Parts: sequence; structure tokens; C-alpha cells
Amino acid sequence: MTLLSTELQGQDPTQPVDPTAFVTQLAQFTELDQVSQIYSLLQNYIQGSSSTSNTSGTSGTSGTSGTSSAS
Repeated sequence: MTLLSTELQGQDPTQPVDPTAFVTQLAQFTELDQVSQIYSLLQNYIQGSSSTSNTSGTSGTSGTSGTSSAS
């Protein structure tokens, strides 16, 4: 959004931006924002799943060794 507002401030009022180009740029900024949000959500999910797998992996290992010593 900062880039968009900077572009609008630097725009020449006698030669406005083509409306189609403006809408295209706005759509690209929106898409970039959504992709950034998805990336953040995936990073949080990956961090959460890796900490969960480390916890369950530790308990699964101790359960496995207990089973093999009983055999």
C-alpha cells in the first residue's frame, strides 16, 4: 500500500494513469498481500507441526523401547 500511495503522490495530474493499468496494479498488490498472508500461515503451521511431531516422537520412542524390553 505504501508503494501505491507513493505512486499516486508522484503522478502527473495532466497525464493520469490509465484506469486499466491502475486496476491491474491494485489487483497485483492485493494478490501479493494475500500470498504474504498465506506464507505466514504456512510458516506458523509448519512450526506448530514440527514442535508437535518432536513431542509425539519423543513419547513414541520411549513407548517403543519399553515394548522391546518387555519382549
